[in-house]
This record gives sequence, structure tokens and C-alpha cells, in this order.
Amino acid sequence: MKQATRLAAGGVFVVGLSASVSISMAAEGDIPALPWQMAGNNHVLVGVVWNDAVLNLIPKGLTPVPERTGGINIYYSPRGYGASPYQSGYGWIDLAGNDAADGSKARYIFRAGVGPTEKITSAFQQIWGPGVRNGGTTLESLGEIRQATGTIGGKTWGTVKIKVSEKCQDAGGTLNYFIPGPSQVQAYADPMDGGFLPSRAFVSRGELPRR
Repeated sequence: MKQATRLAAGGVFVVGLSASVSISMAAEGDIPALPWQMAGNNHVLVGVVWNDAVLNLIPKGLTPVPERTGGINIYYSPRGYGASPYQSGYGWIDLAGNDAADGSKARYIFRAGVGPTEKITSAFQQIWGPGVRNGGTTLESLGEIRQATGTIGGKTWGTVKIKVSEKCQDAGGTLNYFIPGPSQVQAYADPMDGGFLPSRAFVSRGELPRR
């Protein structure tokens, strides 16, 4: 799934807490049930405008914004409670309605590579839905350049390079995500707080697998 237009990018260092949703996924000895807490995350985010093909991946009951805006988030979470440490790279599209309190658009994650273990992948499938596949990420610092690579099934689906500014800005808020449930679409909120490095993307390429 190729993005049509680059919009913006930034490196984000956050501490996040995923709010509980009505799912049951933890047996004794497995990854515990939500909520989880993730700390020390390192993200590279790129805003994009998706082409029309992405509309075929959106379940009934969800309406994308007419502009088809969204983004790519490639990151790792080194510590916390629950699934950490884990790696994740995903594509999302903005949804009409159900904005967060700060005006941020609600999101639907239509494809993601999460890992590195199958147990972590399975846990995120129950949160983000059937678009999750086993995958991973690599984030590198090359001077003032940050490079992030996402993989799904051992194959690279995208690489993003950004040039960051020197000054880190405080950032925080809540993002609303929607997932398809067995009988209805469910929503959960993901609060986060941390620092944001404004930047520009000069390379953003790749294709998210359709299946």
C-alpha cells in the first residue's frame, strides 16, 4: 500500500499508557491484560496522504476523512509493564468524527508489523485487529538524520529518513483508535506524554502488504 504524498515527520520520545478495552487476552503466564504501560519509546512518525486503495482495508462502520490523511509510525518500546519490550511499525488513516479532546483525528490502523515474538504479535492483534502481522523495526541515528525501517514477515515494507531539529518540544495528549470487533467497532484511548523533535522527511518509501 503506497502513500501518495508526504506531509510531515518527527521523532517522538514518549511515555504512554494504553487504556483498557473490553477484550480478554491474558492467560496465566502470558502477557497480562490491559492496561499496559510503555516507557522510553522512540518513534519516527511521517504524515501521508494515502491513495484510494487503502479505502478497501477499512471495515464497515468507520468513515475516513475525505482527504485520506493518515501516517506511518515506526518505533520501539524498550521498557514498561505488559508487552514491553516490543517493536512496532504501522500505517493508519484518519477517521471522521470521534476526535480527541485536543482535536486530533481518530485513527484506524489498517496494517502493522509488531514483534519480535509471536506472543506479542498475537496480543496486539486482539487490540489493533486483523491487520497486525509479525514484524519488527530498526531505528538508527546517523548524525542529524534518523532512519527507521519497518518489517513484516521478515521483509522490509518501508524506510523513513528524517532530519531533526536541535530543540526538543514537550508533547502530550490522547489519541482515539478504533478496532473491528466480532459484532461491532470498538474504541480505545491511548494517553501519551513526552518530547517531540520537529523535522522534515526527505525519504519516505515503501509498501504495506495488502494481506
